[in-house]
Amino acid sequence: MELPEGVIIGFGNPLLDLTTSIEDTMLLEKYGLEPNAAIIAEEKHMPLFDEIANQENLQVSAGGACQNSLRVFQWIVGTPLRALFVGAVGNDKFGEVVAKRARADGVGTLYQVREDSPTGTCAVIISGQNRSLVANLGAAAFFSEDWMDNDENSCVVDSASYFYITGFFLAVSPSTLMNQGQRQIIYKMGK
Repeated sequence: MELPEGVIIGFGNPLLDLTTSIEDTMLLEKYGLEPNAAIIAEEKHMPLFDEIANQENLQVSAGGACQNSLRVFQWIVGTPLRALFVGAVGNDKFGEVVAKRARADGVGTLYQVREDSPTGTCAVIISGQNRSLVANLGAAAFFSEDWMDNDENSCVVDSASYFYITGFFLAVSPSTLMNQGQRQIIYKMGK
């Protein structure tokens, strides 16, 4: 069965995952990180992202819980653009990279580009069997409902059959989802 383009649309926090493997615990100690911890970055962690971004063994991928789930969906389906992703990124190089990586994995992106904040990143530090995550939400924390005012965006959302919304996104923009949910009920009843 051929699925239509944009059959599922996800609302989430797009993050550029910056993954590195380390041999010792010096990097973890330098930033006060625990093995297998997952935290939101504080001011003291901000230099970590540049430090990891400049490492030789860096791997980058389109991340964030929702975007990762859509990437897996795309991998299973095998046909590009069956999944579309909505979230906010900054107008910067990391925003361009996360969009490029998502598209390479077959996920269509409908990013709200924010001038007031950088693209969100997640430092992923692999040390042996441990994985430590430090997330800087950046622009993802500032998605605004006015994105839905664009007719092209609302049309794409209206054509989706399934919606995946993370609790992370719900915390960022509950009004977007409440208003979108009401629009969808009215739109689907009118069909």
